[in-house]
Amino acid sequence: MGWKTLRHREALAKLKYHARICFLPETQWVKAVVLMANTIKVNVSSINRMKELFEEFKCDDILIPTSPSGYPLLGGFFKEVKKRISEAEVTTWKEEMIQKPTLEIYRSGESKPHVGSDIYDNSRGSSLLALARAGILPTRARLHRFDDNFDPICTRCGMEEETMEHVVFECNDIYASPEDLLKKLGLSDSENFKEGIKELKLILTQWEQDTRNKPDPPNGP
Repeated sequence: MGWKTLRHREALAKLKYHARICFLPETQWVKAVVLMANTIKVNVSSINRMKELFEEFKCDDILIPTSPSGYPLLGGFFKEVKKRISEAEVTTWKEEMIQKPTLEIYRSGESKPHVGSDIYDNSRGSSLLALARAGILPTRARLHRFDDNFDPICTRCGMEEETMEHVVFECNDIYASPEDLLKKLGLSDSENFKEGIKELKLILTQWEQDTRNKPDPPNGP
């Protein structure tokens, strides 16, 4: 959903705070405490945590530039720190998705699929879109995996299994490619992805209305 993790927010806040401390005058008590702790090598948990974060997100080599008058230009430092933390989070996000088979399609899309309030709202279509992008849309084929007695055949066309792709392409998935699916789900870099997402919400909402409480297709001719 585009939200920052607690780990991300903690690292960004503490590393920025540490940078500000570095340029405080020694008369400030916060700076004095840090200098004293480093001098006598006192084990301070907050300082240790800052060091851990610098190493974890590989920010040790980022220098804080200064103006000709010696004033610290922290804006550039903050920007680079934020960039490295975001890159590390994306890497962790990808590695964790590998362990989840349902996210195979989502993982095969762009490194940062389109997210934000312009995609998800409080509509039922948004809920179904999120399920489809996560590979857990409650189609008949998916429900059949958990109950062998549940008929996986689509109740609308009565010919093919009702998979997520089958629903997204309105029973015409045989003519669609994997690339078409990514575009349909807003997981590829497309100029008109907003229009496509809006259309898909309507398709999924109509599918749910058409198939809800509909009897299974008859077996045989």
